[in-house]
Amino acid sequence: MTSPNMYTWDYAGRLTSALGNSFTYDYLGRRTTSAVGNTTTRYISFEQHTVSERNTTLGVSTDYVFGPGIDEPLAKRTADGAISYYGADGLGSVVLVTDANASVTGSAAYDPWGTRGGGSELFGYTGRESGGPFWFYRARYYDSGSGRFISEDPIGFDGGRNYYAYANGNPVLLRDPFGLAVWICSRKTVIGWGNHAYLWDDRRDTLPDQRSCGRGNNSGHETGPQAPGMGPGSGDQCNKVAGSGGHEDDIMGCCRTNHDKTHFFLPPFNDCQTYVDDCVEKANLKSPGAPGGRVGPPCCAIRTPGGRP
Repeated sequence: MTSPNMYTWDYAGRLTSALGNSFTYDYLGRRTTSAVGNTTTRYISFEQHTVSERNTTLGVSTDYVFGPGIDEPLAKRTADGAISYYGADGLGSVVLVTDANASVTGSAAYDPWGTRGGGSELFGYTGRESGGPFWFYRARYYDSGSGRFISEDPIGFDGGRNYYAYANGNPVLLRDPFGLAVWICSRKTVIGWGNHAYLWDDRRDTLPDQRSCGRGNNSGHETGPQAPGMGPGSGDQCNKVAGSGGHEDDIMGCCRTNHDKTHFFLPPFNDCQTYVDDCVEKANLKSPGAPGGRVGPPCCAIRTPGGRP
């Protein structure tokens, strides 16, 4: 039994149909097709961006150019060779389209939660792609009408009490291009005194040995908020870095670069806590700090590189 109001997902939790639209994806979770009725649009991706779309039924053949950051569409070229340029607001939402003569050919406006008024570009709110009545945020789809994602956070309650929250409830200042984030986590130190802080990347396509990073030779093998083979909440305690979606590579890259350098160890001026805080702040984000702080009550059991207590 099917219904026009019924949503379906595949084995990996990816939306496959909703409100008359159907979608397919590649093994990295990038959208490959979007179908409505008898017409199908195909998408070509490079890394995390859709760089081309094709629809032979509608005669669509469009290529896109992006800036160096995440979700920064700059221009497009259509089948007739015409080139247009995008103008964006402070959140990265596409609000203007201009031609080669700088004449405005299209415009759009958005309410605080992302409902678009005017415009029909593929890219819109916070620079993300449209997906039927929703916005496609890679790991999940976002419904601007309700201000929520339409599916659960892949890491469950470790993403917070609200499985469906978008941008920490603050869409005016924050965005969440992946529906995911970086976390600052804590575990007991190996010597049993104080808490060790490390960073955790919750993107599902991140290699297991690259999901955590921190200071010290014993770092890099942490469990994060979910121990291997167990459910949410079975790992270490973690705080989500608000607005970190889209900054994962910057934050984790900073940590790995610093990990290979020699640093003197002098708490509280230079230790694992300052190490992770510095990389978050270099991405122009505010660190929530690690659960338990440096010497607060031990936050959790000592965990070995194998992830066992």
